Amino acid sequence: MPASADNRNQRILALLGERRAQALLELKLRVARGEIESDTRLPDAIDDLIDEVLRARAKEAHKSKP
Repeated sequence: MPASADNRNQRILALLGERRAQALLELKLRVARGEIESDTRLPDAIDDLIDEVLRARAKEAHKSKP
């Protein structure tokens, strides 16, 4: 796995909570391996969901700073 992907995965784990993030990352990995049949857009949808949550968390953190 490229270092940039590993760094992103670590940020996801930290910000989303380990159980939720692990579930999303495992789902994406299983789709990529072909273990789960899916619409080809599922991995992109997972990325979009993760990005949305990360943006919301960053916005909340920014608001809480004095």
